[in-house]
Amino acid sequence: MVAQGEVATLVRQGKEFGVDLYELEKAAKVDFPVISADYGDAIGSCDRLRNGVDQAMRRPEQFGGDPLGDTAIALRDE
Repeated sequence: MVAQGEVATLVRQGKEFGVDLYELEKAAKVDFPVISADYGDAIGSCDRLRNGVDQAMRRPEQFGGDPLGDTAIALRDE
């Protein structure tokens, strides 16, 4: 915390700066790939769910037999 009358220094130097760089590098090499993989898994799950909905929600053959998934998505997006 900055005492009254002092100016906060945002730029670190020396060892403190090195620690900041290390933490940034660690996040880039460890955390971001994990987050990216989780995001990719989530997108894959959404795609699989949509494909499953298309197969599960179909119009009866008398009415064309096409999937209702796109229709439901269009209604949702309106």
